[in-house]
Amino acid sequence: MDNDDFLSMDFKEVTENLVTNDNSPNVPEAIDRLFNDIANINRESMAEMSDTQIEEIAVNLWNWALTKRGGFHINEEQKTKIHYVACKLLSMCEASFASEQGIQRLIMMNMKIGKGWLDVGNFLIADECFQAAEVSLEQLYTKLIQRSSPETDLTLEKMAVEKDHFRVLSYQAESAVFQGDFQRASMCVLQCKDMLVKLPEMISYLHELCCNFGSETQKNNKYEESSFWLSQSYDIGKMDKDSTDPETLAKVLRLLATNYLDWDDTKYYDKALNAINLANKEHLNSTGLFLKMKILLRGETSNEELLEAVMEILHLDMPLDFCLNIAKLLMDHERESVGFHFLDVIRERCNSSENIGKAHLFYIDMLLQRKEEQLAKEKIEEIILAHQTGRQLTAELMIWLHNILWRKAASSFEVQNYADALHWYYYSLKFYSPSEMDVDFAKLQRNMACCYLNLQQLDKAKEAVAEAERHDPRNIFTQFYVFKIAVMEGNSER
Repeated sequence: MDNDDFLSMDFKEVTENLVTNDNSPNVPEAIDRLFNDIANINRESMAEMSDTQIEEIAVNLWNWALTKRGGFHINEEQKTKIHYVACKLLSMCEASFASEQGIQRLIMMNMKIGKGWLDVGNFLIADECFQAAEVSLEQLYTKLIQRSSPETDLTLEKMAVEKDHFRVLSYQAESAVFQGDFQRASMCVLQCKDMLVKLPEMISYLHELCCNFGSETQKNNKYEESSFWLSQSYDIGKMDKDSTDPETLAKVLRLLATNYLDWDDTKYYDKALNAINLANKEHLNSTGLFLKMKILLRGETSNEELLEAVMEILHLDMPLDFCLNIAKLLMDHERESVGFHFLDVIRERCNSSENIGKAHLFYIDMLLQRKEEQLAKEKIEEIILAHQTGRQLTAELMIWLHNILWRKAASSFEVQNYADALHWYYYSLKFYSPSEMDVDFAKLQRNMACCYLNLQQLDKAKEAVAEAERHDPRNIFTQFYVFKIAVMEGNSER
């Protein structure tokens, strides 16, 4: 089929051609043509066709989109467009509203299509489909009432209608959230919440939906809306502890506490603290404990209260890394007295453990960051003594220690305190054994040589450069210092 033939086709011919010519290159154009034309088509414009014929076209289109195979793949939006056209065609047929089965079919189709439009971001047409589903649900419920009698039990049928209505409301809420219509979204969800008495199996679904709304609005800095959704999620989840585990409830409460903290940590401090306390009561883990400490540090919490909180953490036997992160958090919030006391207790508890090295290095790092250099030197010398008597750090911790020492030396070098920089490089040098003379050792020697040169100590600079040349002779920086010293000595041969 060429393009001219396609353009000359009417609506009925396009639908038939689409279903029969599966691999036609005009498939995308045909889908768009049907979707655009359906708005201008009604029962009168298709008067020459019977309801049965229209229904057959609709069913064929629906099934074609569901089972599309062959050479041309259609995406989700194209599939939704075809389903939308099929549903519109069925809605023109009186038979679709004559029986309960026909109405149920339209409800199912509109719900599926509306969800499809939601997923591709076309919220206006999604709302149209959900509204159509609501109208059909009312019609179906009316029919059920009309045929009810003392002899017939329609409980299951009525429950099915309730459940579909619940789903439609939840989809409408989802659409409203995406469109920023909080009032409509909250109204739909509160209606769903009222229905949970009859539909307890939907508790978990609505709990998760509200949690997702809360998370999404929080990302967009809509803190008031987020607090509503997360509070609803928690309240709904509590309705059935069998379907909502404590870990999930705690996660929602942590999100709520974080939301209050980000919203206004002064105004909503008490609410944030209450939320995290509830979370930790539901399910205690490291994330909850860390967040509680963050909240406490945002308020006017005394050092005594903070110390009590960190001691509770120790009683819970939390991992060392977590305890060190808590200590750093305290330091970062200028609560050094509590942080260092906590570190002292940690190191005392780890004294006979393999983790003691990590605790010591963290302590040294914190001391240096806070200009407590003399105490840091004492601790480093303790580690040097331990190293020389066989209690050596692991390879990973040794790298960390060298980084700490080199960083401190570099900061002294930047302010032209070359003697102090050498002092820290000397500490690093003491941890190298003959078997560890590698390129890092050569780099250390180059750094020391640079300090010596700035101190006008040429002989010591030559010794350091000679060591660097022995272990990393091809390095461009090693060669630079060899050349620089040769120039200073007037050694033209070198």
